[in-house]
Amino acid sequence: MSRNSKSEMVYHIVWSTKNRLPFIDQNNFKIIEDSVFQIAIENHCYLYACDGWNEHVHVVIRVLPEIQPSSLIGQLKGKSAFLVNKILEPIPKFKWQNGYYIRTVGYGELKSVIRYVKNQRNHHGNGDTGESGMG
Repeated sequence: MSRNSKSEMVYHIVWSTKNRLPFIDQNNFKIIEDSVFQIAIENHCYLYACDGWNEHVHVVIRVLPEIQPSSLIGQLKGKSAFLVNKILEPIPKFKWQNGYYIRTVGYGELKSVIRYVKNQRNHHGNGDTGESGMG
């Protein structure tokens, strides 16, 4: 890409635990959130929001045009599951469901999508609207 060009590809990505089991709690969400942030940094992405509920995670992220979304999502899911299993040693092992949901986010809707993602607890009926969906 020319140095005179600018690209802002923003995605809203959602993925779920294996069989949508309610496996995500405060402990493993923190690990998931930290790994998502680390992957974003490693790939020169900007993480707008990462939040979730007990069986799924939402991410709003800006990526460079040369990054394939499927590759990035593979890294996000792979590293987070690996770290949850390594650090917490859950039985049974923590696994993500195959597949994911992804859509582009336009500039005009970015704030509302970020707000939606950061408000997962309230959206799912818990009423806890803390900054982190798990805390």
